[in-house]
Amino acid sequence: MICCLVLVRPVSALLLMDTHGYMNILGHVSGFEKTNSMNPGYRFEFLALTDIYQFNALFCGLLLGNRTMIMSPKAGGEFRLDQIKYTLSPVLRYEFKQWMVQTSYHHEAFRRISAPNLTGPVWLNSLQLSAGTKGSSYLYLREEYQRGSNRFISDVDANLTVSYFLHGKESIWVAKNHNYAYQMNSRVRYHIATFYEWAYWTSAEFSVWQLQDQTYEDRLALRFNIFRKGLGKFVGFYYSYTVKDSYTLDNESHLGALGVQIFF
Repeated sequence: MICCLVLVRPVSALLLMDTHGYMNILGHVSGFEKTNSMNPGYRFEFLALTDIYQFNALFCGLLLGNRTMIMSPKAGGEFRLDQIKYTLSPVLRYEFKQWMVQTSYHHEAFRRISAPNLTGPVWLNSLQLSAGTKGSSYLYLREEYQRGSNRFISDVDANLTVSYFLHGKESIWVAKNHNYAYQMNSRVRYHIATFYEWAYWTSAEFSVWQLQDQTYEDRLALRFNIFRKGLGKFVGFYYSYTVKDSYTLDNESHLGALGVQIFF
């Protein structure tokens, strides 16, 4: 008699339509000497990732985002719309127990209204690959703090994202009005503690852009966060400071900002 033992791994395929993301509004409070006629003003940002379909640990989704910048006058006058940006990206994400890997075709376009030398919108279309611990992403940030209150966490999460900008003939699928070739973005988040319904953490984010002429631009920003925990959402305050920034398309060098943010 011949016996055959077949091990079948359970297959989980689900139509999810689950949405997670954040929205924030910030105002610059220091570093105004970088401009002549206008102060750096206010930013509103919205980002939402909808997980459409899940097959085991593989998630397929769509990322949608928008950012609006408004510059404030130094003495009287009217507020001025400075920049409008939108993001639309199909996303594939594979999750392990503590880690996650994500790839996407990242379509990002913005128009810098206050820069008359730019002819039309800038398209930052790229192929992206990122990897990191789950706690470094806004998708699992709430789970990090829902485990209990009044405890010292002292935990570190990190993430690395590499982007390759697509250049070619005139098309909505490739880059336009810029000469960037690659981008690397890294984020380190240090979880401090929870006290009753409040959570505290800090983060550092470092980005490097390589242009087609082999020159480089970079940015280093620090941030401290105080958030109130909720059952499904977090809302809180943060202070950010850009230590250095040579990125020409959106420069925040030595700017400090206070913001309000909601994670959902």
